Amino acid sequence: MKSSLISRFEPALQVLLNALSEPLDFRKLTLLFDHGSRKLAGQILAADADASTFRYQLPGRSGTAEAEEIIGLLRDYCALYDSCRVELYQRGQNRFFEAGDRGVRMGSLPALADDGQPSSAETTRNNKIKINEAAVLLQAIGIIDANGRLRNDKIRKYNQIDRFVELAEPLLKELAAESSTLHIYDLACGKSYLSFVLNYYVREKLQIPCHVHGIDISEGVVTSSRQLAEQLGYRNMIFEQGDLRAFRPTGQVDLCISLHACDIATDFALAASINARSRAIIAVPCCQRELLAGGFNMPESLTSLTSHGVLKARLADLLTDSLRLLLLKAAGYETSLIEYISPLDTPKNLMLRARHTGRHDQSAIQEYRALARQLGNTITLGKIMEDTDYGCHSGYEELR
Repeated sequence: MKSSLISRFEPALQVLLNALSEPLDFRKLTLLFDHGSRKLAGQILAADADASTFRYQLPGRSGTAEAEEIIGLLRDYCALYDSCRVELYQRGQNRFFEAGDRGVRMGSLPALADDGQPSSAETTRNNKIKINEAAVLLQAIGIIDANGRLRNDKIRKYNQIDRFVELAEPLLKELAAESSTLHIYDLACGKSYLSFVLNYYVREKLQIPCHVHGIDISEGVVTSSRQLAEQLGYRNMIFEQGDLRAFRPTGQVDLCISLHACDIATDFALAASINARSRAIIAVPCCQRELLAGGFNMPESLTSLTSHGVLKARLADLLTDSLRLLLLKAAGYETSLIEYISPLDTPKNLMLRARHTGRHDQSAIQEYRALARQLGNTITLGKIMEDTDYGCHSGYEELR
């Protein structure tokens, strides 16, 4: 932005400084910076009860500061972009200020809902990932648009990652009580929506130091994730291209996660987690095709369950997850399986959670082997854990 335009924007910055100096009335500032085709969002919220300091999220930077420093940051950021828009929300009066090619403009804005957010922004759930608090992140990963509104085609994705965080929170706190810094691995991370959201929540909301590692076979998604981490200033995030079958972390692994890794990719993720002796595992499987494609036997009294394609496919899904749970128990994990999201959001809605205890369940080993014999088939996770030719080391001795 030209220096002459910034000078004309100074009266608006003074209004904003006055607003920040009125803690009883101030609610929030939302920011939008425009540079060519790129639109970047930011926001400023009160950081404490009397609003003497403020929490800011700006492109590539976040922290807390007092009112005058906040205005200095706004002045510096406006100078970096072609145009900027600042929306000021106060009790009883909401205004916007714009500076760009058309000069400086200001005007009024509609009132917010009582919770300080546009009423259509979120669902009625008490979301863990608040749209107004995580606006910079959510815009960067494409969940909300430049105006801070939830994209219609991302509502289901937002619900999925928010619910994942909600269900992971108790486990994260439990792990943090035993470790000063959490080491989290997202296996088959894809576009890394979950990696970024989990990193934000653990660091900024739970205030737990963490390192987040994303691993995927695709160099393209790894490159884009690295660029996004740099844009957001997340120096504690590392993304690597690699095959999960070669996953060999050298340090402590606290939590391995996997969201919708397709078909046997979930088995590779679970095998990698077990092999790394991860203290905990959370996985949401997807597209269990292996048993269905390879075929499986059923007792004659139950053959009606496989007489229709839809029933056979659903049964194959359930058998696959049952085998996975038995194998995890055999490897020394306490397990649970829950429906974590509405099937209207995604039919791939079962969440598998496992916590390492070190107690190998001998009955689970026998039950797994009996079920695999009955089916005349098994899943990739079982093959990895029983077959030394897969090249995995340690962690599977109980099944050999």
